[in-house]
Amino acid sequence: MHVEECCFALLSHILPEVDNDRSGLTIDIGVGTFAFYCLLFKQLGFTSIAVEPVPNDELKQICDREGIKLWESCITETDGMVSIYMGTWKGSENTNLCSTRSDWWGIENKSKQVMSMTLPTLLKQEIVNKITCMKIDIEGTEIDVINQLLDIPYTLLPLVLMFEYGGGDLKSSKQGGWTPNIYSSTLKCLEILKSLDYKEIILIDSAPEFSAKVYNLFSLHSFDEIFPEYANYGNIIASRDRILSKLDLDRITSKFVSTNANNTSTQLNTNININILARILNKIKRYFS
Repeated sequence: MHVEECCFALLSHILPEVDNDRSGLTIDIGVGTFAFYCLLFKQLGFTSIAVEPVPNDELKQICDREGIKLWESCITETDGMVSIYMGTWKGSENTNLCSTRSDWWGIENKSKQVMSMTLPTLLKQEIVNKITCMKIDIEGTEIDVINQLLDIPYTLLPLVLMFEYGGGDLKSSKQGGWTPNIYSSTLKCLEILKSLDYKEIILIDSAPEFSAKVYNLFSLHSFDEIFPEYANYGNIIASRDRILSKLDLDRITSKFVSTNANNTSTQLNTNININILARILNKIKRYFS
């Protein structure tokens, strides 16, 4: 499945449903270099902030042009400075794979010091009464942010939360984002969301012929069962309400099913750029109009 395009379509449908008057804040943690969810949030009419420790020029220009507040920072369990390990792709540096994990599959033996803050610290810097959506894509350390949801007021829990999992190889390999240590943290993320009364999730995976599916967190016997052995990387969208099961999921997602196994070999797909995402947004607007 074409993960980011599919998630753009899903969030474009979900967010206006859960926050029709656009009164909540949207937060894009770990923006990266091509799938600019902060721009999607803004174009859907929400107040949007972006958090990215090593923003590229394109992101800076977008934030400046669209009025999106950009925090050049990590969100970790530390307020201060932390080491971030630079990403590499096919022998070239690629900041989309940067991680604060020294054992992350996409990094090289090169680091730099960047600003870091905790999630409660970030929220203290903003005037926040409600969070409509929080997206987290921070290369194997998503648990560090999701664990901090336990430290914020219940009223500030995001209505919708999306986080990335996997990457680098298939689940069956137990490599990349599927090493026992990293995969267990993915499962822990789901445990925390369940404990916070998030009710439903959608799993969107890059595997060919994969079809997105809604799961009730309270009906699952094991979180491991939702990840097939051929899973590669993807996003999980979680909701505090039972809105996900009301979606016409096939209608929204079927056009994003991939039949090309070559597209699933890694997490990275830099063919997505701002022009492509703009076209996706236009299609989405026409689709739901």
